[in-house]
Order: sequence, then C-alpha cells, then structure tokens
Amino acid sequence: MDQLAMAARRRRRCKQCGSFMDYISLGEYKCPSCGFVELDDYGKIRSYLDENGTASSAEIELATGVRRSVINEYLRKGRLEITDGSSVFLKCERCGKDIKFGRFCAACAKNMVSKMEEAIPPEEIGEEPIPLAQKKPAHMRFAKRK
Repeated sequence: MDQLAMAARRRRRCKQCGSFMDYISLGEYKCPSCGFVELDDYGKIRSYLDENGTASSAEIELATGVRRSVINEYLRKGRLEITDGSSVFLKCERCGKDIKFGRFCAACAKNMVSKMEEAIPPEEIGEEPIPLAQKKPAHMRFAKRK
C-alpha cells in the first residue's frame, strides 16, 4: 500500500469528542459518536473541485491548504487528472510527452511492458496447472519444451 493510501486509512481522533473516527470514503472521516466530519488532503481537494469545478493546482493549494507537492502526487498516482485543453500538463517520465495523469504515456508504458516480457526467460515463466476433478498425489516429470 502506498503512503497516500496508508495516510488515508490512518486512524484519527475526533476533534469534537475524542472518539476514533471511521473512514467513510474518498478522503472523508466521520465520528460515530458525535457525527463530526473531517476531510484528509484528498477529501479537501475532492470537495473543492466538486463545489468549484476545475481549478489549477495553485488555486487548489490556496483554497484548501493542501501543498502542490501533494496535489502532484495525487496526479502521478492517477487519483486526479488534468482536464483536456489545459495549458499545463504532467510530463511522461520517460519521453517527456504531455500526459493528464500518471507517470508514463501509453506508448512508453507499452514499450516498458514489452521490454519486461523480453527480460524474463521463457523457462522462468510457469504454466498454470489444469484443474483435475479429483486430486492425485503430487508427481513430477521432465519438462517437455520445444
């Protein structure tokens, strides 16, 4: 689990009554005792965008207090995306092409997956067994390779 997800699930105490809060969803915590609702950084960004529509990272930072580095991390993780027609985009970490979210453009990701597949020797790629109706004692044999 990445640091953003871990922080989102961290147990929080209610600022109103001191009880542990329940993580509801999408960055929102609610106290089961008094009903107080609190938002984490993702919840603040989401709430701001829901209420105001699209905005720049500078506007979001100013309105929510969430640092731009955190906003950029959410963009890199694919939890936020830059809208079409924007003047500023993220850059693919491999080729520098503009992207709306993530770390790599589709072409670079496809190329890296293909290179990864080439890097694993075929004899190291296991074959899944065919399920049998009734299990038999374990047996082995020499591999039949072409």
